[in-house]
Amino acid sequence: MSCCPKGSLGHLAPSESYVQKGTVVRFQDLDLYVVGSGETAVIVVYDIFGFNGGRVRQVCDSLAEQGHTVVLPDFFRGEGWDPANFPPPSFPDLIAWIQRVGGWDAVTKPDVVE
Repeated sequence: MSCCPKGSLGHLAPSESYVQKGTVVRFQDLDLYVVGSGETAVIVVYDIFGFNGGRVRQVCDSLAEQGHTVVLPDFFRGEGWDPANFPPPSFPDLIAWIQRVGGWDAVTKPDVVE
């Protein structure tokens, strides 16, 4: 059993001509992809592939072109699911990965507790 329905799109690579428009900045131990300069802000949350996966930065750039400041935090801290291992081999493998990279101690606690 995998995490995703049969026939789902899986990892979507950016278009071949894509060049990112934003920059990666560091806030404490958290990388952020920041693009745009609008008065409104959008915080983008990525899928299983993480901060460097798929088209997520291209989506951020597109939102910025609509007049928003866009921030993409690296909540998984560089540990998105490897597209070469998609879909996950089993549901327990997926849950173990989520607990490692997405649990309270790994993600939320460092961001909210000093």
